[in-house]
Amino acid sequence: MNGNLAADRALKRLLDALDALDAAMELRLDGERRRGTLAEQVQAFSLDRARLAGELDGAQARARALTTANREAARRLDEAMTTIRAVIASNERQERNN
Repeated sequence: MNGNLAADRALKRLLDALDALDAAMELRLDGERRRGTLAEQVQAFSLDRARLAGELDGAQARARALTTANREAARRLDEAMTTIRAVIASNERQERNN
């Protein structure tokens, strides 16, 4: 009977150790899954950052092009207004002289 009791205790300790090992392995697997998920998120964020940086560069280039076009349009309008004023002034002088 003593042998059975000792065997039962040893079996219980073995089962408890296996349960603890199973729980530890489950925790480790959960940690690995979380690390994998975090790594995927970091990679996704890096890709998003690269894409957004490219879009920002493109937007800045378009803004510079628009600024240049705006300055050119303003210069041409200035020239046109100067020409129109000169024509009007010339016509007014001719009308006064007639």
